Amino acid sequence: MAKIKGMFLTLGFFIVVMIFLGFALIISNSFKTSRERVSDYIVFEKVKVLDESTQEGFRNIFDSVSGITIVKGSTVSFTEELPNSNDVHFKNNLTNYNGFINSSYNININTSLSENLALWIRPHDIKYYHVDFGDDIIRVQPRTLNFNKYKVDIITDKVLDGTSCSGISSGKLDVTAKGAGGTSCSSSSIARFRLYDNADVLLVYVNVSNDVLTIDSEIKINVTTNIVSLNDLGKEVDIKTDDTGLIINFSEYGFFKKSAIRVV
Repeated sequence: MAKIKGMFLTLGFFIVVMIFLGFALIISNSFKTSRERVSDYIVFEKVKVLDESTQEGFRNIFDSVSGITIVKGSTVSFTEELPNSNDVHFKNNLTNYNGFINSSYNININTSLSENLALWIRPHDIKYYHVDFGDDIIRVQPRTLNFNKYKVDIITDKVLDGTSCSGISSGKLDVTAKGAGGTSCSSSSIARFRLYDNADVLLVYVNVSNDVLTIDSEIKINVTTNIVSLNDLGKEVDIKTDDTGLIINFSEYGFFKKSAIRVV
């Protein structure tokens, strides 16, 4: 009988020990999981801060040296000189900024952005870009026609007269031009436009073909390109680079990210 009681006591002790070991294992695994979650959260927060600060630095460079002013709303407007003489300054600043960031973190700004400085109106998927940033051609290319029309405002130091504005064909383009001495002219609801000075010298050519707007200037002008009355897509309008503008690669944490940079 004593032997049997001893066996039960041993078995009971063994069960109690196993229960405690089970609890210890659960607690250990739970602690490990919690620690991993905390580590993941710290990495996520670090990436978030670096992402936001890097984008802020890009915006500061863009605002300071790109020579492009953007106003967004139901109508989005881009204003700059054409040709844009800020191209070299912008490219150099962007390259230096990227080198500074990359010297401390595995973060890269896609410096090829400065080649045509393509800017996207989101969520409407309308691309505003230069054939080559610093040249004399601007294009606007929508993926779908989700706005009312284009309106182009030109300022030149040449004298204009009543025959300076030549608009042909029916379309979704309005152009106004202001010249020296208060001279001006305009054309509305057209598809192609030519601006001449008062000596009939061609200054600017504007064309809309397959919904793509092209502005080609023969001289230095100030031009505002308006994409008028965007359709309401239920989201806030943002101006961004393409989706490879910023690259973050924290391979030691298994984290890799490509994203657009919000400009406005």
